[in-house]
Amino acid sequence: MITNTIFKQQSFIPETTYNNNLNKGQDYWYKFKQEGNLTITKNEVIDVYDIIEYINNFKEEHNCNIVEICYDSWSATQFAFRNGKS
Repeated sequence: MITNTIFKQQSFIPETTYNNNLNKGQDYWYKFKQEGNLTITKNEVIDVYDIIEYINNFKEEHNCNIVEICYDSWSATQFAFRNGKS
């Protein structure tokens, strides 16, 4: 029996890319961050371990089982490989 369903969208972006996008006038990145839907990473590229840490923290915070993770496969080879989707 399902008692609670959570749908959560989260995006990740390197800090340099985030700042460059803001400088180009792409204000929506700031809005995504303020809404809690964007995680800014410190590296030049998104580290798969930042994503895994986010997922694990989300599971603990919401005391839930994650059934499915959807992701954009572009540049996500390391994530897919690490999570058994090769």
